[in-house]
Amino acid sequence: MDLDPVAVTERIGASYRRYLRTLLRTNDPAMNAGLEDALERTSSLVIGPVSSPRRPFARADPWRSWQSLAC
Repeated sequence: MDLDPVAVTERIGASYRRYLRTLLRTNDPAMNAGLEDALERTSSLVIGPVSSPRRPFARADPWRSWQSLAC
């Protein structure tokens, strides 16, 4: 499975904007429109790519590791 860091970053940014819209919602339509405009103009909410793919560490036998250090 390939991981696209740019796509992941865009999804995180969209989720964060959606969160801010629900968190900062008011009863004032003008204020909500200003918030919406600010969120659409701002591109620096998420500076990415956020994730970087890494290979998992190889499993090692701890006893064998200690033996190799002792010899």
